[in-house]
Amino acid sequence: MEAGGAGGISYVEFVDQHGVRREFQSKWGASWKHWPGGSQVKVSYDPNDPANADLALSEIGALLILMVVIVIFLAVIGALLVKQHAS
Repeated sequence: MEAGGAGGISYVEFVDQHGVRREFQSKWGASWKHWPGGSQVKVSYDPNDPANADLALSEIGALLILMVVIVIFLAVIGALLVKQHAS
């Protein structure tokens, strides 16, 4: 699987189980992690519907962890502000 990104978009190319070359644009973009053209990445796809493909969770895991940390941080700050305002 090869990937490349420009302008926050990841274009991915892979060969499915039948040897057919597939291409797709990842829903996750590339602004948070840039892959130079030709980079090897892991792809998950539905063998019954290879058009249903995206970067594997291992490739996007860091983004998910960062998003969870940010949400927790904002929730704690919000709770502290509400508590301070109520006092």
